[in-house]
Amino acid sequence: SWPDVPNTGSHEVYVPGSTAPSSSYEVRVTCSGDEALEALSGAFQIAPDAQALAVTRPREGSEWAQGSVELVDWDASEALRKSASCAHLDVMLMRGGLALSSARTPVSGRYHFYVNGSLAPGPGYRFEVACAADPAVRAESPLFDVTP
Repeated sequence: SWPDVPNTGSHEVYVPGSTAPSSSYEVRVTCSGDEALEALSGAFQIAPDAQALAVTRPREGSEWAQGSVELVDWDASEALRKSASCAHLDVMLMRGGLALSSARTPVSGRYHFYVNGSLAPGPGYRFEVACAADPAVRAESPLFDVTP
């Protein structure tokens, strides 16, 4: 069910990342004043957008020193940046499958991360960045090291 929209000839719709891929989706348009007036689109495909979100920093093999402030950068597709459904991203520091810290930030493309001195030095750290309202839209950084 969709809300009423103005009769402008088009309407932009956000497709959640968790939508099952298929080539048999259709759109039905009806007149809210006369539901007998309707039109049905032809079948179209919805497929995952591998380019919707990509972490660009840290780079693989980077070394981040305890006590430093580093940038986590990502690229978000224009559709994702314009989506009201994905106005914020969750940025999570991960190691060994565990989330060590997380923050919510606008989808702007950059987050300043304080490398806390309590983080154990060593390899195997990475960031996951995910749409706060649609966690199926996500990306992860390559592995990096924390140094003393």
